[in-house]
Amino acid sequence: MKSEESDSIVLMTLIARRELKDDYLAALSESGIHLVNSSFGRGFVEAGYLEYTFGLARDIRVAVMLCVSTQTKADAFLKRLVEEFDFDEPHTGIAFTMPIDNFLYTGRRMDNGKQE
Repeated sequence: MKSEESDSIVLMTLIARRELKDDYLAALSESGIHLVNSSFGRGFVEAGYLEYTFGLARDIRVAVMLCVSTQTKADAFLKRLVEEFDFDEPHTGIAFTMPIDNFLYTGRRMDNGKQE
């Protein structure tokens, strides 16, 4: 296992049921993941034509959370999603990570080596 200093940085995305948002945020914080942006969205559910026409299709409201973390902490949290939130069951949510090791932001525009 990597040491904490050499651990890669990832952007973790979690899309799950809105009513459990506070529980997910608490679990993220307990896992040492504190840089979280949370918003709300609407999910997609396959519905037949008649279900949709007569308003019988489920309305899924979701919470979308973006987190910056180390890969080690993200992996531990993903395991926790399965153990505590049954993320291995259908229609529970989705969570994934993307590496962002090469992300660079200077905060200022540079022109020929001079700050504007």
